[in-house]
Amino acid sequence: MKANRMAWAGLVCLLAAAAVSCDTRSGASSAPSGTPSSAASPSSSASSSLSSSCAKGTFHWGKVSDSPKTIAVSQLVRVKAGKDSAKVTFRFAPVRSVVAHVEASGEVSDKVVYRALEKRLDLDGWLLWRNGKAAPVPGKREATFLDLEGRPRQFLEVHGVHVVEASFALDCATGSGASAAPLYGSVTAWYGSDGASLACGIEPAKKRWFREAYDMVCAGARS
Repeated sequence: MKANRMAWAGLVCLLAAAAVSCDTRSGASSAPSGTPSSAASPSSSASSSLSSSCAKGTFHWGKVSDSPKTIAVSQLVRVKAGKDSAKVTFRFAPVRSVVAHVEASGEVSDKVVYRALEKRLDLDGWLLWRNGKAAPVPGKREATFLDLEGRPRQFLEVHGVHVVEASFALDCATGSGASAAPLYGSVTAWYGSDGASLACGIEPAKKRWFREAYDMVCAGARS
Protein backbone atom coordinates (compact mmCIF):
# COMPACT_ATOMS: atom_id res chain seq x y z
CA MET A 1 0.00 0.00 0.00
CA LYS A 2 1.50 3.26 -1.09
CA ALA A 3 1.01 6.51 0.84
CA ASN A 4 1.66 9.76 -0.97
CA ARG A 5 3.77 12.42 0.68
CA MET A 6 1.77 15.21 2.24
CA ALA A 7 2.50 18.66 3.64
CA TRP A 8 0.52 21.73 4.49
CA ALA A 9 0.44 24.23 1.62
CA GLY A 10 -1.27 26.84 3.79
CA LEU A 11 -4.76 27.17 5.16
CA VAL A 12 -5.97 29.76 2.64
CA CYS A 13 -8.78 27.85 0.92
CA LEU A 14 -11.16 29.40 -1.60
CA LEU A 15 -14.68 28.02 -1.46
CA ALA A 16 -17.15 28.77 -4.27
CA ALA A 17 -20.32 27.34 -2.74
CA ALA A 18 -18.65 23.97 -2.27
CA ALA A 19 -16.71 22.16 0.42
CA VAL A 20 -13.05 21.79 -0.54
CA SER A 21 -10.48 19.42 0.86
CA CYS A 22 -7.17 21.21 1.26
CA ASP A 23 -4.88 18.31 2.02
CA THR A 24 -1.84 18.55 -0.23
CA ARG A 25 0.06 15.58 -1.55
CA SER A 26 3.22 15.79 -3.61
CA GLY A 27 5.92 13.48 -4.86
CA ALA A 28 8.78 15.63 -3.58
CA SER A 29 11.86 13.68 -2.64
CA SER A 30 12.27 15.40 0.72
CA ALA A 31 9.74 15.53 3.56
CA PRO A 32 8.61 18.89 5.01
CA SER A 33 10.02 20.35 8.19
CA GLY A 34 8.66 18.67 11.30
CA THR A 35 7.64 15.56 9.37
CA PRO A 36 9.28 12.11 9.48
CA SER A 37 11.53 11.27 6.52
CA SER A 38 14.00 8.61 5.59
CA ALA A 39 16.83 11.05 6.32
CA ALA A 40 15.85 11.96 9.88
CA SER A 41 14.03 9.57 12.18
CA PRO A 42 11.38 10.91 14.60
CA SER A 43 12.29 11.15 18.27
CA SER A 44 11.78 7.92 20.17
CA SER A 45 11.64 6.87 23.78
CA ALA A 46 14.31 4.46 24.97
CA SER A 47 13.49 0.95 23.75
CA SER A 48 13.62 -2.12 25.90
CA SER A 49 16.34 -4.62 25.04
CA LEU A 50 15.57 -7.52 22.73
CA SER A 51 17.49 -10.75 22.22
CA SER A 52 19.29 -10.99 18.89
CA SER A 53 17.25 -14.08 17.97
CA CYS A 54 13.92 -12.29 18.46
CA ALA A 55 15.20 -9.10 16.80
CA LYS A 56 15.32 -11.18 13.62
CA GLY A 57 11.97 -12.81 14.32
CA THR A 58 9.09 -13.02 11.86
CA PHE A 59 6.09 -10.69 12.16
CA HIS A 60 2.62 -11.92 11.31
CA TRP A 61 0.20 -9.01 11.04
CA GLY A 62 -3.44 -9.23 12.00
CA LYS A 63 -5.68 -6.27 11.21
CA VAL A 64 -3.76 -3.28 9.82
CA SER A 65 -5.51 0.03 9.21
CA ASP A 66 -4.11 3.28 7.82
CA SER A 67 -6.54 6.17 7.50
CA PRO A 68 -6.70 9.94 8.11
CA LYS A 69 -8.60 10.97 11.23
CA THR A 70 -9.73 14.32 12.58
CA ILE A 71 -7.42 15.67 15.28
CA ALA A 72 -8.75 19.23 15.66
CA VAL A 73 -11.38 21.66 14.34
CA SER A 74 -11.65 25.44 14.22
CA GLN A 75 -14.44 27.67 15.40
CA LEU A 76 -17.25 28.44 12.96
CA VAL A 77 -16.44 31.42 10.71
CA ARG A 78 -19.42 33.37 9.40
CA VAL A 79 -19.50 35.19 6.04
CA LYS A 80 -22.35 37.73 6.15
CA ALA A 81 -24.95 38.15 3.41
CA GLY A 82 -23.78 40.44 0.62
CA LYS A 83 -20.08 39.79 1.30
CA ASP A 84 -18.05 37.32 -0.71
CA SER A 85 -15.21 36.62 1.73
CA ALA A 86 -14.08 36.65 5.34
CA LYS A 87 -10.51 36.64 6.64
CA VAL A 88 -10.14 35.44 10.19
CA THR A 89 -7.48 34.33 12.68
CA PHE A 90 -8.46 31.39 14.86
CA ARG A 91 -7.17 28.57 17.02
CA PHE A 92 -7.91 24.88 16.63
CA ALA A 93 -9.70 22.95 19.37
CA PRO A 94 -8.52 19.35 19.92
CA VAL A 95 -10.96 16.55 19.06
CA ARG A 96 -8.92 13.43 19.83
CA SER A 97 -5.46 12.50 21.05
CA VAL A 98 -3.30 10.09 19.05
CA VAL A 99 -0.12 8.94 20.81
CA ALA A 100 2.26 6.40 19.28
CA HIS A 101 2.69 3.31 21.48
CA VAL A 102 3.28 -0.44 21.44
CA GLU A 103 1.65 -3.03 23.68
CA ALA A 104 2.95 -6.61 23.78
CA SER A 105 2.66 -9.83 25.79
CA GLY A 106 6.43 -9.88 26.33
CA GLU A 107 9.62 -7.87 25.98
CA VAL A 108 9.93 -6.36 22.51
CA SER A 109 11.79 -3.40 21.03
CA ASP A 110 9.41 -0.69 19.85
CA LYS A 111 11.94 0.20 17.12
CA VAL A 112 11.74 -3.32 15.71
CA VAL A 113 7.93 -3.17 15.69
CA TYR A 114 7.76 0.24 13.98
CA ARG A 115 10.32 -0.69 11.34
CA ALA A 116 8.47 -3.91 10.55
CA LEU A 117 5.19 -2.00 10.29
CA GLU A 118 6.74 0.60 7.98
CA LYS A 119 7.89 -2.23 5.73
CA ARG A 120 4.44 -3.83 5.87
CA LEU A 121 2.73 -0.56 4.87
CA ASP A 122 5.32 0.49 2.24
CA LEU A 123 5.04 4.18 3.14
CA ASP A 124 7.10 5.52 0.22
CA GLY A 125 9.81 7.05 2.40
CA TRP A 126 7.68 8.16 5.35
CA LEU A 127 8.58 6.99 8.85
CA LEU A 128 6.06 6.46 11.63
CA TRP A 129 6.40 8.61 14.73
CA ARG A 130 7.73 6.52 17.61
CA ASN A 131 6.65 5.75 21.18
CA GLY A 132 5.25 8.62 23.23
CA LYS A 133 4.96 11.09 20.33
CA ALA A 134 1.51 12.70 20.23
CA ALA A 135 0.00 14.09 17.03
CA PRO A 136 0.21 17.89 17.52
CA VAL A 137 -2.78 20.24 17.43
CA PRO A 138 -2.02 23.30 15.22
CA GLY A 139 -1.76 26.67 16.91
CA LYS A 140 -3.07 30.03 15.72
CA ARG A 141 -3.95 30.13 12.03
CA GLU A 142 -5.30 32.62 9.51
CA ALA A 143 -7.59 31.71 6.62
CA THR A 144 -9.71 33.39 3.98
CA PHE A 145 -13.13 31.91 3.28
CA LEU A 146 -14.84 32.75 0.00
CA ASP A 147 -18.41 32.41 -1.26
CA LEU A 148 -18.87 33.95 -4.71
CA GLU A 149 -22.65 33.84 -4.38
CA GLY A 150 -22.55 36.32 -1.53
CA ARG A 151 -24.88 34.28 0.65
CA PRO A 152 -24.57 34.06 4.44
CA ARG A 153 -22.64 30.94 5.26
CA GLN A 154 -20.51 29.42 8.00
CA PHE A 155 -17.19 27.66 7.48
CA LEU A 156 -14.74 25.62 9.50
CA GLU A 157 -11.21 24.27 9.15
CA VAL A 158 -10.34 20.66 9.95
CA HIS A 159 -6.92 19.20 10.77
CA GLY A 160 -6.05 15.50 10.70
CA VAL A 161 -3.19 13.01 10.52
CA HIS A 162 -2.87 9.48 9.15
CA VAL A 163 -3.42 7.05 12.04
CA VAL A 164 -2.06 3.51 11.82
CA GLU A 165 -3.38 0.74 14.06
CA ALA A 166 -2.23 -2.86 13.80
CA SER A 167 -2.09 -6.14 15.73
CA PHE A 168 0.75 -8.63 15.38
CA ALA A 169 2.38 -11.90 16.41
CA LEU A 170 6.18 -12.12 16.56
CA ASP A 171 7.84 -15.52 16.20
CA CYS A 172 11.17 -15.78 17.98
CA ALA A 173 13.82 -18.51 17.88
CA THR A 174 15.74 -19.88 20.86
CA GLY A 175 19.53 -20.11 20.91
CA SER A 176 19.31 -23.76 19.81
CA GLY A 177 17.22 -22.81 16.81
CA ALA A 178 14.00 -24.22 18.27
CA SER A 179 10.85 -22.13 18.18
CA ALA A 180 10.01 -20.11 21.28
CA ALA A 181 6.55 -18.98 22.32
CA PRO A 182 5.49 -16.11 20.04
CA LEU A 183 4.79 -12.62 21.33
CA TYR A 184 1.48 -10.93 20.65
CA GLY A 185 0.68 -7.27 20.67
CA SER A 186 -0.63 -4.15 18.98
CA VAL A 187 0.79 -0.85 17.81
CA THR A 188 -0.65 2.62 17.27
CA ALA A 189 1.30 5.19 15.25
CA TRP A 190 0.75 8.19 12.97
CA TYR A 191 2.36 10.19 10.18
CA GLY A 192 1.74 13.13 7.84
CA SER A 193 -1.06 15.70 8.00
CA ASP A 194 -4.28 16.55 6.20
CA GLY A 195 -6.44 19.66 6.15
CA ALA A 196 -9.81 20.70 4.77
CA SER A 197 -12.10 23.74 4.64
CA LEU A 198 -15.80 23.00 4.89
CA ALA A 199 -18.91 25.11 4.27
CA CYS A 200 -21.86 24.29 6.49
CA GLY A 201 -24.89 23.47 4.38
CA ILE A 202 -22.81 21.74 1.69
CA GLU A 203 -22.41 18.18 2.90
CA PRO A 204 -19.21 16.33 1.99
CA ALA A 205 -19.36 12.70 0.95
CA LYS A 206 -20.05 10.41 3.90
CA LYS A 207 -16.83 8.44 3.42
CA ARG A 208 -14.53 11.48 3.42
CA TRP A 209 -12.41 11.59 6.58
CA PHE A 210 -13.52 15.11 7.50
CA ARG A 211 -17.26 14.27 7.38
CA GLU A 212 -16.98 13.63 11.13
CA ALA A 213 -16.08 17.29 11.71
CA TYR A 214 -18.90 18.50 9.47
CA ASP A 215 -21.52 16.45 11.33
CA MET A 216 -20.15 17.50 14.70
CA VAL A 217 -19.60 21.23 14.16
CA CYS A 218 -22.08 22.24 11.47
CA ALA A 219 -24.98 20.71 13.37
CA GLY A 220 -25.19 23.91 15.44
CA ALA A 221 -24.64 26.32 12.56
CA ARG A 222 -27.32 28.91 11.79
CA SER A 223 -28.05 30.41 8.38
